[in-house]
Amino acid sequence: MEPDEYRRMFDLEDRYWWFLARRELVRMLIEEHVARWPPSFAVDVGCGTGGPLAAFSAAGGKWVGIEQSPLALALCRKRGLSGLVRASADNVPLKSGCADLLLCLDVLYHRNVKDDRGVLSECFRVMAPQGTAIITDSALNWLRGPHDEAVHTRQRYRLGEIASMIEGAGFEIVKRTYANSLLFVPTVTHRLARRFFPGTEARSDIVDVPRALERILSAIQAGERWLLRRMSLPIGTTVVIVARKS
Repeated sequence: MEPDEYRRMFDLEDRYWWFLARRELVRMLIEEHVARWPPSFAVDVGCGTGGPLAAFSAAGGKWVGIEQSPLALALCRKRGLSGLVRASADNVPLKSGCADLLLCLDVLYHRNVKDDRGVLSECFRVMAPQGTAIITDSALNWLRGPHDEAVHTRQRYRLGEIASMIEGAGFEIVKRTYANSLLFVPTVTHRLARRFFPGTEARSDIVDVPRALERILSAIQAGERWLLRRMSLPIGTTVVIVARKS
């Protein structure tokens, strides 16, 4: 990810509708599928600038954040986070079977990840029996555009594709769905427009929006979470998997 994107993420992560909606989605999945909360030992693989790690670790338990970027780790420390380890996602310096909860949020897509299956195998290794993993990532490679250049996207995934990889690593899938579905049509329109009229620089889609629009977008995402409690969604810009190590 470009340095400016890390800084923008840090500045917006605790107030921007998209980051808050993703956090609430993960919180919902934890409530539905994690038997023990707070966890005794949890790992956030690829914790970025630390927004979810700060939010969820506040509930208690021991949390470790794994991150390769020195800038991202510095921004995590600026939040007051500890328990941070600089390491790549495919070589997590933790003992096998230690984590009863693992988050891997928008990590596999990144071009620094040379072996996404290897990352999933490493996630499986550090999970405790009956532990739960929540994995999200970017969906549908045909949506690639300037946003992906700015955040260093290597690949976007189909749901069946990433589910197969997760099962191949040894996990049992508990829930699989697309997300960011109710906003799929406007997002596709925006992405295709940016692809054909990209402007002068590659920049992510994470930009400030008017407060009124942000409230509307947040309400739409809340409605989608209501649906996701009851069903899986057939299309969207994000893939979501909840998996368990049996």
